[in-house]
Amino acid sequence: MKQHRALFRLALDRTGQLIRDSEVVPCRIVDLTSEGVRVETSLPVQAGDLFELAFVLTPGQPFRCGIEVVAVNPPYIGARLSRISPEDQQALNRFIEQFLNTNFMGI
Repeated sequence: MKQHRALFRLALDRTGQLIRDSEVVPCRIVDLTSEGVRVETSLPVQAGDLFELAFVLTPGQPFRCGIEVVAVNPPYIGARLSRISPEDQQALNRFIEQFLNTNFMGI
């Protein structure tokens, strides 16, 4: 039986950067959960690759975390969030909560 995601995906359209060592590559964040992200990139990657991901969550709220690639379907990658500061995790959780409250109140 195929496992279904337990977390709601937020559709986003944010520009960001994938960073590995001294390599910095632009990317686009397509969707986001509190535990993972889907990113559009031209960078050739494979499952297991590790990167830093940086983007602006909301105006004035930069967000940065580590990611581990778990799925590749060019030009998209699915990744698990890792190495995230408690402050960035709290900001992400607040962002998701505010998004859901704003867009799904009364449903």
